[in-house]
Amino acid sequence: MNKRPLFVVEKFLFIYNALAIVFVLLLVSNSPLKWILICAHFVLIVYFFFLINLPMSNLFRIFFPALIVIVYFNELHFLIPHTKFYDMDQFLILADYWLFGSNHPVIWISSYSNPLINDIMQLVYSTFYLLPLSLVIYLAFQKDRLMIINSLRVLMMGFLFSYIMYFFVSALGPRFYQENLFSHQLDGSALFWSIHNWINDMEKINWDAFPSGHTAIAVLSALLASTYRLRIKLIYWILTIGIIFSTVYLRYHYVVDVIAGIIFALIVWRLNEKWHQIDLKIWIRFNENNS
Repeated sequence: MNKRPLFVVEKFLFIYNALAIVFVLLLVSNSPLKWILICAHFVLIVYFFFLINLPMSNLFRIFFPALIVIVYFNELHFLIPHTKFYDMDQFLILADYWLFGSNHPVIWISSYSNPLINDIMQLVYSTFYLLPLSLVIYLAFQKDRLMIINSLRVLMMGFLFSYIMYFFVSALGPRFYQENLFSHQLDGSALFWSIHNWINDMEKINWDAFPSGHTAIAVLSALLASTYRLRIKLIYWILTIGIIFSTVYLRYHYVVDVIAGIIFALIVWRLNEKWHQIDLKIWIRFNENNS
């Protein structure tokens, strides 16, 4: 059986795994974890290189990238400390000062913190996870497999671009880096602390401030919802705006991180026009060969 061509996102994932192996070999100190990571990425390369004979319309093949990017995010917690050679938080803070003058926006907005707003913002921030997840669930019930491929490609490329940038601009964000500068500490009800602690436990300290992945993925989710004219597209946009504001209010990101997240989302959205044409040709050729 001839191997079928790879979709665009599969090609990027293949390259990402190959680069990850090189990175781990060169920079990660010798330990059992080092060889576990190398083996894991090698297995994924084998999947993309040899086992891609799954039909291009197979749901497992289509949704597999969405599953694997979750693993990549958790891997950042172990990998980025090996590339954090510069104190990038200082540059991001200076960028915010350059944009807003003497009043650093994250510090300034912290003076207006109160428990009720904290509860609301923490709840809004947590809805980030619902935006791409709800889209994926919606897509899973659609018969148009090409639409599923297109939507997942947009979201996955948004995630992957963010992950790659974290290696070059590794930053903790204001909640850790500027913790001692806030005049008001974040506080709230049991709801606030349960969500706050859950997010901290799940995301750990990943040096993932720049760009704001929450912003990029939220914007891309809202754009997809608008493209497919979902009835709840307005809710997507309202939540996206709320998520963008909450990332700064809750001290997860500098403002420059949010701006970068929006720019990255728009770049991915624009590039997706070309990527879609590539995948469309592959899809048409697949259907012609199987008609």
